[in-house]
Amino acid sequence: AYDLFGNGKTALKVSVGRYSIRNVGAAVDYPSAQQAGSTTRTWADANGNYVPDCDLRNSAVNGECGAWNDLTFGQIKASSTRRAADALTGFNLQNYNWQGSVSVQHQLRPNMGLNVAYYRTWYGGFLAQDNQAVTTANYDTYCITSPTDSRLPYSGQKICGLYDVTPTRFGQVDNLVTQASHYGKQTEVFSGVDVTLTARFRDVGRIQASLSTGQTVNDTCDFNNLPQVNTLLVQGMTPAATAPVTPRTPAFCHISSPWSGGTGFGFNVVYPLLWNIQTSAVYQNKPGYPITASYVATNAEIRSSLGRNLAACPSQTAATCTQTVTVAMIPPNTIYDDRIKQLDLRFSRTFPIAGRTKVQGNFDLYNIFNGNTILNEQTRYATTNNQWMNAIQIMGGRLLKVSAQLSFQKRCGAKPVTQASSPGHYTLRTGSACTLYGDMSGGLAVIISDVPKTLVYRIARFINRGRIVIPQSTVTTAQTTWP
Repeated sequence: AYDLFGNGKTALKVSVGRYSIRNVGAAVDYPSAQQAGSTTRTWADANGNYVPDCDLRNSAVNGECGAWNDLTFGQIKASSTRRAADALTGFNLQNYNWQGSVSVQHQLRPNMGLNVAYYRTWYGGFLAQDNQAVTTANYDTYCITSPTDSRLPYSGQKICGLYDVTPTRFGQVDNLVTQASHYGKQTEVFSGVDVTLTARFRDVGRIQASLSTGQTVNDTCDFNNLPQVNTLLVQGMTPAATAPVTPRTPAFCHISSPWSGGTGFGFNVVYPLLWNIQTSAVYQNKPGYPITASYVATNAEIRSSLGRNLAACPSQTAATCTQTVTVAMIPPNTIYDDRIKQLDLRFSRTFPIAGRTKVQGNFDLYNIFNGNTILNEQTRYATTNNQWMNAIQIMGGRLLKVSAQLSFQKRCGAKPVTQASSPGHYTLRTGSACTLYGDMSGGLAVIISDVPKTLVYRIARFINRGRIVIPQSTVTTAQTTWP
């Protein structure tokens, strides 16, 4: 910190640091976890008998069934995913982030201070997964048409940047995890500002108000034309298999979250009222739930753009196929629901009962405005029976709570403390809850890690060498032994 004006009222603080992701020593790519535990295939019930008329053990297309989506299922063989040397070892090759901040603290007036800080965090060391069993030439592109809905950002428009592997390469997997920088540039940067005002008034009240805003920018556009390469999450974790397919277009690869989506503000006030009543209020105004949408596109919708059936279909010549693809319709963290606003209030008072015993009564009122903002909602968009954006969870309604807390203090070690304070007396503690120098009761305490308990008697005899300070009955009592 640096005193900007030399008057002790304004401090400038600057920090910068590089932090590698914590390695907890977890094993990766161990054989039992790398074997295919399941596989899926499409089935078209042509004769309507509700029975798959095919040999389910045959991985190839046969009868009413398509090919397995993972041809390694049921085989004991080397993992279909391996890691390059630079994904396992190497100096400064693991995931990391740089964090820098600049802040200014200023005393506006006595008992009032303002803090303004700027933060910037940028990440690196990303990993990517490359399916080396295929190349870019083994993929065909297609588009789908977004459903018409004013709530969708691309309502009625074509969403392209979607890829499907050619049928002859379907199910072939040979993944290599390596540094993403081999294929292009991936970036993630966060920038944010915090403003905090703290004040005390009349020596008894306190108020704090804060504003926090920030924006995260992600960019993976260099990978758009490499459908066989997928960027990975932190520590090289692959996204869930059920995650929607993300279009490889500029709108989905370069994502700048709006500043409003990272802005929150609020305040808290504490002030005593008459009759020793303590009152406090907390107000929060935070970004709403991020709106996402995924759409299940059928083979019939895709075929006109792809020029063929999906590779997972049982037949490329059949007129129908039940295979589908779930596609993301909204870039993540770009649209938000209504903001979350909540005001809570508390009144409390402490009543002494007797001696060191007291009871504190509390009267709490949560969500005074009775807000019902959505906290979680449906994300799947459908053209029939559409439940997209239907609430799954909302804010809890206004709540009144009355409670009491009984507290008391136990007079512990009063007699040993009195004896230890008397001239010529020692207090001997043999418990293991304090240190050798007796910070619990002002006496001589023994802890096993410092002095073996077998030496306690020798110490006691040494203290009693001139005159009896520790009662002789204590010294002659047989020591405790453990089985």
